[in-house]
This record gives sequence, C-alpha cells and structure tokens, in this order.
Amino acid sequence: MKHVAIGTVLCLAACASDPTTPEPLPNMVFATVSSGYGYSCGVTVGGTTYCWGNQLPNVTGIPSRIPTPLGGGVSLHLVSVGSTHACGLTAAGAAYCWGSNLQGRLGDSGYTDSPTPAAVSGGLQFDALSAGGTHTCGLTPNGAAYCWGWDFYGALGDSSSLYDSPVPVPVAGSLTFRSIAAGTVHTCGITTSGAAYCWGHNDLGRLGDNSTQERRYPVPVAGGLTFMAIAAGNQFTCGITIAGAAYCWGRKQGSLTIDSTPVLVPTGLTFTSVSSGNVHVCGLTPAAAAYCWGTNTDGQLGNGSLVGDSMPQLVSRIQAFKVLSSGIAHTCGVSGGDTTYCWGALAGSSNLPLAIAGPP
Repeated sequence: MKHVAIGTVLCLAACASDPTTPEPLPNMVFATVSSGYGYSCGVTVGGTTYCWGNQLPNVTGIPSRIPTPLGGGVSLHLVSVGSTHACGLTAAGAAYCWGSNLQGRLGDSGYTDSPTPAAVSGGLQFDALSAGGTHTCGLTPNGAAYCWGWDFYGALGDSSSLYDSPVPVPVAGSLTFRSIAAGTVHTCGITTSGAAYCWGHNDLGRLGDNSTQERRYPVPVAGGLTFMAIAAGNQFTCGITIAGAAYCWGRKQGSLTIDSTPVLVPTGLTFTSVSSGNVHVCGLTPAAAAYCWGTNTDGQLGNGSLVGDSMPQLVSRIQAFKVLSSGIAHTCGVSGGDTTYCWGALAGSSNLPLAIAGPP
C-alpha cells in the first residue's frame, strides 16, 4: 500500500482517535500489499516483507499497527495474506508460506507452524500465488494450477475426497489459467481465454454455476462472460469483464440476498481490478480511483461513513492508488505518492484512510 494524504497530515493508524494529529511515519515504500484476517503484509521495493495488524501470523505474536519485519532471510517478490497464514514468491518463483500450518496450509509437507517463511514442497516454480482462509493456490509459468491445505469442501479442486493436503496437488481438468484467487472455502480462476471457473464450497452460490452444490473440481461460471480479473471473498466472488464491468455472485455484500450466477453491479463505473473481503468489495478504475461497496460497520469502505451501501462508494482523501487489497473488515492500498494507507478494523475502525508508512 502506498499513498500521500490529500490534506496536510499523514497519520498512523494508532492516532485514529485524532487523525489531525501528525505522527512520524516509518520510512518505507511498498511495491505490493495484501490484506487478510485482521492483518496486512507488504513487500518493499527492496524486497523486504513487513506485516502489521491485530493478528500477525506468528511473526512476533504481538499485535502491531506499525509494520514489523518478517524475518527469516527470504527476499520476496510478492505476498498474499490468508487468515492465520501468509505466502509469498521470490523473484525466481519459489513459494514460501508462514504462520499457522493447521490442515497443511503452508504446503511444506508437514503440520508444524512456522514463524518465518517455510519453503513449499515439490520444487514447483510459480508466477502467481493466492492465500485463502485455510488453503493456498498457485499458478506455474505454463498456467497449471496447484493448491494445498484444507480440502473439506473441495477448495483444492483436485477431485479427491481427502480432508487436506500438506503438499501442492494439481487442480483437476487440465485447464490453463492466467489468474487464480483463493477465498475462505472456495477458489476461482480465469483461463487464458477469459473464462471463469470456480470450485469448493457452494452453499451460498459463490461458485456462480447456477447451483448451490459443492464442487471438488473446476466448473464454469454461468453467463459466458469474459473476465480479466477475479476475486474470491468469504461468502461471494466478484469479477471484472474485459469491458470493465463488475459482476458479483454468492451472498450479496451486506445483505441476505443470494445469487448463484453473476449479477452486474449497477453503476456506470468501469474497473481494472477488484479485491473481495468478507462482506465488502473494493476496485480500482482506469483513473486509479478507489471505490468500495458492501458492509461498512468497521469503516472498511473508507468513505467517512459507517453505513453500508450496495453501490460503489469513492474512497475519501486519496485521489489515486497503485495497489488495493481488501481484508476481512479492512482495506489497504498504496497511493500514487508511495504512502501506504489502511481503513476499517485494522485502522482502529477508522472510516477514512490512515497512513501506515511512506517514503522518506
């Protein structure tokens, strides 16, 4: 996350009670950030990983709203945060995970927690990685999908009836993917042709296949839409078509409505990316403006309110973002000015973006 305040003040999340009080920011610029279950992590432009929040995944064991170095001596290129674990890739494509290893979600062939990055077994090279609630999935350079961790609802997509897998297993179907997104209990991906497929738990229609039937292998999302981005949340999935239109399916954000096929988000906006949290969604427009919609009880929409909205709401104060990532009840982003901001539960339930770190 990176950004510069639109006002005259940069403020750490710790000063949420008085956002007009200036506080010194840690001098660091993040190239990428990822938000999860009560915490976020980011990788600096120099390849150092930091995490911050209320539930750091065994980094220090102590909650911290100031970025804390991960340790372990591994230089990462990107990071993806799940619930109680996180994973990252080196520049060479080697996968590492750390935190809780319940159900084998670290993929290191064991079940022992690791406070520092542990190498994922199998020696596979990955171009993309996504950590979900209790599992992780990655894409190899040739577009093959592999997943590891909890498989009770079929989120690994390998067609098996195993309870879990502590090592990467290939997703069934021999599909070639260009992106993948692991949710809490399901997974989705976009093939090289732009078709969306999902697998796993489907009680709320989060797979978008016009059913509520559990799928242990990839099934096509109904509607024949062509997608360029997809994000799997807790109870729903959202995707962006090649025309920039946002569609969501599953439990509608902030309501009890269930849609088992993609439903257009009724707005005249176009988006280039999307990120799904628990009951809220955020996206970036071609002009890099951030919009969020859904439940807003913790201020995760960042619009200065605590009232939810099914229509995308412009995030206040910050004019442009490079990166945006939705967690369970918070959102973080990196601005065009290279300052990292968070809002929602992670930022003391602030309903406005608060600076976490920035350039010297």
